[in-house]
This record gives sequence, C-alpha cells and structure tokens, in this order.
Amino acid sequence: MQHINNLLPNSQGPLPVSGRPVVSEQRQPNDDQRAALDAMRKTVDAVFNTLKAFYTSHTTSMRTPEIEAEIKKQWAHELIRGNVNPEMLRVGVNRAKRYATENKYTKWPVVAEFIIWCYGLPSADDAYREAVNNSHDIVAWRPSHPAVYLAGKTVSWHRLRRSDTDSGQRAYKKEYAKLCDGVIRGEQLEVSKPNLIEQKKLTASERAELKQLGRSRVGDLKALLGRG
Repeated sequence: MQHINNLLPNSQGPLPVSGRPVVSEQRQPNDDQRAALDAMRKTVDAVFNTLKAFYTSHTTSMRTPEIEAEIKKQWAHELIRGNVNPEMLRVGVNRAKRYATENKYTKWPVVAEFIIWCYGLPSADDAYREAVNNSHDIVAWRPSHPAVYLAGKTVSWHRLRRSDTDSGQRAYKKEYAKLCDGVIRGEQLEVSKPNLIEQKKLTASERAELKQLGRSRVGDLKALLGRG
C-alpha cells in the first residue's frame, strides 16, 4: 500500500477542472481532464485507505465493493470540482483524522464535509461552539476562520449569547453553510476589527424582547412583594 503523499501530485496549484460535473458532461473530457481525474482517483484510494484506520465504522457506509467504488467516484469528481489541490487534501485528511481521534465524527464523512475541511474551515459544530464561546467578547476574539465570525455577526451576538437554543444553532449553521459555499467558490472573506458598540448592538426584535422580559420580571417582583 502506497502512502498518500506518494500519490499526490507535486504541483501546489489547483487541478484542471471542467466547467460542469464530469458525470453529466456530454462531451468527451480532454487529455488534461482525463489525467486529472485518473490522478484524483488514485489519490482518493489512498485517502480512503488512510481514513479507514480512523473510521472503523466505514463498512456501514460502504457495505459492498460496488458501493465503495461509487462513493470513491463521487469523491474524485467533487474534489476536482471543488478545486482541491494536494496541499489542501493533506489539510483535509489531517482534520478528518483529528475529528475521528477526538470522537467528534464516528461516521464516514461525506465529501461535502471533507471539502470544507480541506479549505481550512472547521466543522459546523466546531464553528458554532467557537462563536457561542466568544460571543461575549468579540473584540478580543481571534476567529479560527472569518466565516466563523461572519456567521455569528449575521445571526447576531445577542442571539448567540442568550442561550444555546436549537433555533439559534440552526440559524448559525445555515449562515455558516452559505459562507462555506462562498469560500469554495473563491470568495475572499474579510473581518473588520469589531468594537464594543458592535458587541453590544441589538436588533429591534431583540430590544423588544429584552423590554418585555424586563416588564415580566418587574411584575414577578411586585407579586413577590404583594404589590400586584
């Protein structure tokens, strides 16, 4: 069995890609595209061999050799479409190994998740936890990736600080997924240095909610003192 590094091309640049998915391309691929696909298929074989040692439940997802071959085919096409180069693949493999070691992932990762890892983006769960943990002090926070911060800013820091609710988590992950898609398409994300005003800023609905909460607590206090 060859090591993954021996199968990865030496070039650090992106692999040639076609304008549309290879599987649905009616025209025959050119020589460069065929060579890129052949190289990626060999690389995917090496990636799978490496990750199988960490994801021991892989037989659940790949019950037969035919299913495994089809999944590998999908990975090869999607990695090329995602412009994932050799160095990015190494990043993705290392991230996948770490997540398995930390028991954050027990199931075989889908290719969309793996591509996100290749781009240096944390998983949606990790990104959400990071945003929540730092929502009280975004001025001092140094995000692991701009997308982690920008998703929290869109959802609102107050909403993340309020509680670890399912709705807040869903809203955050939805925004984070959009930002991840943009990164994969080549968008450059930038984070301007936040200030205390932004940290404390509330939306109109949040201000109304806090006002109603204050009224409710005043009513509870009056009832407790027998003044209701």
